[in-house]
Amino acid sequence: MWGSSRSPGDTPHEGLIGSDARTRWGSVRWRVVALVGLVLLLIVVLLGGWAYFAAPEGGGLRGTVWKHQKGNTTITLEFSRLGYIVGSPVIKFTTAEGSATGEGSVTYTVLDGKTMSLADGAQLTIDSITSEKLVLSGGLWKFDKTEFTRQK
Repeated sequence: MWGSSRSPGDTPHEGLIGSDARTRWGSVRWRVVALVGLVLLLIVVLLGGWAYFAAPEGGGLRGTVWKHQKGNTTITLEFSRLGYIVGSPVIKFTTAEGSATGEGSVTYTVLDGKTMSLADGAQLTIDSITSEKLVLSGGLWKFDKTEFTRQK
């Protein structure tokens, strides 16, 4: 009488035909794809954060800035990472002597609690370290028990 494609005993969903069924399944498929994508993104973020915090500290120096000043000479050392999340540990340095300034960076490897090997093969020795003072010898700068103070 009304031209319906379902028989009197069918439930409403059994009568779906053609584009209605495809639209419904397509919507579900995109939801599953979006959910899987969000889960993968969450896993990557969590693993990246874990890798950043689990990376070796570099002798407790990572994230610190130290400054040496004597006369008109100033040397600033910043211990950080080369790379946003996980990268090689690096010493960024700036020097100022009168009006002459210089800056650069060099990667390093911690050999033991008192020695670091710089990328150029030089060794930097930590003679002593406290929460406020750092005394270094050697390295690119040919330090001889040079005392640095921690910057806030």
